[in-house]
This record gives sequence, C-alpha cells and structure tokens, in this order.
Amino acid sequence: MLTPEPLASASQLPWSRAGCKRCKVRKIKCDEVHPKCGNCVKHGVPCDFENPTVVHELVTAAPTAATPSSATFDPVSPAPSNFTSVPPLPVPAATGVPSGTSRYLELKLMHHYTTHTCKTLATSVNISDDVWMNAVPRLAFEGAPYLADAMLAVAALHLRSRNPDDQDIVQASHAYMASSLAAYCDTLKAGINESNAESLFLTASLIAYQSTATRLFVRDDPNSTTSSNTRSGYNLPLSWFHAFQGVKAVVDEVDIEDEKDPQSTQDAYLHAISVLNWAHRSPHTAACLAFPATVARRFVELIELKRPRALVILACFFALLKRAQHLWWIDGVPRREIMGVVSLFESGSPWWPHLDWPLKIALYEGAIIPPEVWGFDWVAETNRAAHGYNQQTTFVEHIEVVAQMLSQPNPLPCGPDPLDQNML
Repeated sequence: MLTPEPLASASQLPWSRAGCKRCKVRKIKCDEVHPKCGNCVKHGVPCDFENPTVVHELVTAAPTAATPSSATFDPVSPAPSNFTSVPPLPVPAATGVPSGTSRYLELKLMHHYTTHTCKTLATSVNISDDVWMNAVPRLAFEGAPYLADAMLAVAALHLRSRNPDDQDIVQASHAYMASSLAAYCDTLKAGINESNAESLFLTASLIAYQSTATRLFVRDDPNSTTSSNTRSGYNLPLSWFHAFQGVKAVVDEVDIEDEKDPQSTQDAYLHAISVLNWAHRSPHTAACLAFPATVARRFVELIELKRPRALVILACFFALLKRAQHLWWIDGVPRREIMGVVSLFESGSPWWPHLDWPLKIALYEGAIIPPEVWGFDWVAETNRAAHGYNQQTTFVEHIEVVAQMLSQPNPLPCGPDPLDQNML
C-alpha cells in the first residue's frame, strides 16, 4: 500500500509564472491546482483557473494593490500554461452607477425583475409577460441603457419593500434610478423619434412606478417645515401625477393650449371626473391607473394649489386604487393618502359630504368591498363582462360619452358636482 506524500507548503513550492492571476497580484506562490488553486480555496475568492473573467477584475484592481514599492510586476504578462491563454476582455462602458455596486447585486436585481417584479407591474398576465417580462429587457439590451437601469432600480425598490433595512438595496435603487434619469433626460433632449419612442415610453412608466412606490418609505412629519400643509403634516402625493405626466409627455410632446384660463380649469375638472367615472365602472382592476397619466397639467396645478374640488377628486382616485391593493407598490396607499387628503380640510368645510365615499373605502377592512359601499355601476359592468359582453368603443370614445353625462345629476358616487362654479 502506497503512503501518500504530504502536500507541499507554500514556502516549498517553486516560483512559477503559470500561477493564477490573483496569486501573482498578491505576490504569493500558487500551487497551480485546477480548477481552483489552494490559495483561492483558502480565502474563498474566485480563481481565474475556474473563471477566466476574473482576469479583468484583477487587472483593474492591480494598480491599487498593496505591493512593495521596489517591485514592478505585470499581472497580465504571458505565461507558459495552457490555462492562461485567455483573450483580453472588453472594458465595460461607464453606466453612471457607483463602482461599489457589485456585479453580483446587479445579477440579483435582474433575476428578481424577470422572475418577480415584472409580474407586479400589470394586473393582466398577458401584459406582464408580453411587455414587462419580454419586451422591456429586449429593448433595454438593444441599446437603451436608461431602460436597463430603470428596470434594476424598480427591482431594487421591490426588494426594499421586502427588506427595508438592507442598505445595499436602498443605495442600489437610488443609484440605478439616478443613472437612468440622467441618460433618459439626455435622450429626451436629443429628441423623440421612431427608434427610441418605445424605450422612452417604457422608461417613463418605470420612473413613474419608482416615484410613486417610493412614498411607501416616506413618513409624513407633523413637525416638518417643508410639509405641504403645516397644520396636518401631510405631503400631497404629487409624485403620482408628475411621474405619470412624464409618460403622457412622451406620447404627446406638444400642447399649445393655454391651460390657465377659466375654461381650461373647468375642462380639467370635467376630464378628471370623466376618467374616474370610467375607471369606477370598468371591470378591469388597473383602469384607475389611467387617471394620473391622462389628467391635464392644469388639474395637477389645482392639486398643488389645494383647491377643494381637486382634493376631493384626488381622494376619489385613491379610493379607486383600493381594487389594486394586492400590488406591492399600492399596498396601504389608499388609506394613507385618503386620510392625508382629508386632514387638509377644516372641520367645518362644506366639502365633507363629498369625502364620505372615499373615507368609507379607505376605512373598509374587508378583502371584498360590497356593492352598497363600492357602488353598483362597477358590479353591473363586471357581471356584463362575465356573461361575454364585449364593449366595442375605444377608451377615448368612452371618456367622451361619460363627459357628456356629467351634465346630468349622476356624478361619481358622493363626489362634487363638476358644474358647480360657486365652489371653485
């Protein structure tokens, strides 16, 4: 029986130029064991024998390695080994993301986006598969780095909702979104054309998701001097509208209408309530998300001015979001925002009766809202859809029909009469 010879210690190994690159950079002897040398196994680090891509990482890090000042060393000098004939790797282009963001984390975020996050961005399985799971990554890798960064930012925010104390995830979400916004704005300045319109639209949508979902991690401070209302400490959720208006801007770049005259104010109210009526009657859960993307800029200004009618309409919008509360980025939003909007009204305000419906929705605890609370229009529309009814009119046609109906006494349940100019 043969007795195995003891392994040689590092000091007994002959110096060889065929060692792994990490051992060369560290100026230590390599035992040249494949597929992973003993030193790399001992320290639990990647070895270029096993993974040639480590070469580029080591070459980049070599100038900053702690080596004696008297020694000069070329970490990529040729070596007489069959395992080191690796072609030089391309240096990745700068993306604006801090260098501390690891490749491992980036792969983790991409995996999370394609397996989890993309399925939460739409209530329709077909849409989530066709658009968010397939089309978005494809367009991102076809030359839209701002879209790729937006994907990773939203994925990081999704992970943050599960692990709010993970600072690496928090920093990654901010870093990737900052990178996406910078490239997105530069592309917008260069002009929207046929080749980039689709990528810009999807990027704007992801920016909107990121902007609105970030409010999940923001707490209203009653003592804040920057609060939109010093009495209640509630900050209006303007990010919902500014972000989704960016989506609208990609679709419609030019708007020459003067939106600050009295007629534009009236039209802004009419259109906002029209969309809410349409969403309230729609059997589709995500219909309410059309609201922040389609309202006029004038309506957003009216919210910023805290006009009572605009705030009541805003509360009704968040009440409609109750149907989509199963989505991680909407969970808890309706109650928080409705109660915040309500806090902006004085106790004797004549608008309190119009806040009754959104308050009922906000405070309702059940998983399924009964018809007598939600309103019968949506229930009737859902039943018609279940029996094969297929509405042929387009979205715009439906909005126009509902707008005409606003002249009749049948507004959104418990909402304000949009034609009452005395309350504007």
